Amino acid sequence: GQVIHIDEAAYQAWNQAWLRQLLLAGERTAIVLNDILDASGAKKLSNKAAVHTKADEEKEAEYRKIDEDRKNNPAMAAHNTKLSPVRFNPSVLLTNLAIATVTVPLFLVIVNYGLNPQVWMSAVLAMLEPEKPVEGAPAGRNVKRSQ
Repeated sequence: GQVIHIDEAAYQAWNQAWLRQLLLAGERTAIVLNDILDASGAKKLSNKAAVHTKADEEKEAEYRKIDEDRKNNPAMAAHNTKLSPVRFNPSVLLTNLAIATVTVPLFLVIVNYGLNPQVWMSAVLAMLEPEKPVEGAPAGRNVKRSQ
């Protein structure tokens, strides 16, 4: 295949068109959601407390049984009132640190350079170029001193 080069103006035009399409899609989604949650339909949502299913009755019976068990077993009630001690888990810490070592630098690079591929390429090329000595400045340890 052939490499296609896109200049900054073409990229910005594509970016603006893409952003416009994305905003239109969001507007259309908002219109559909507003139609779904129209005022007449939203009135029905407030009646959810009046709906009582068999699952609700079973859950209430389960809660009553748990309350009776707590009353009959004081040790169980005392255990539930204590706060659980904080546990240190090294594997969780290492997992979070590994995730942070990837996401934090990536986030900082994106914040500093943006998402434009041309800017990324120029930054990478600038990092790969050898440093050029500045005229009149010493070049490092290999400088001969004149007396």
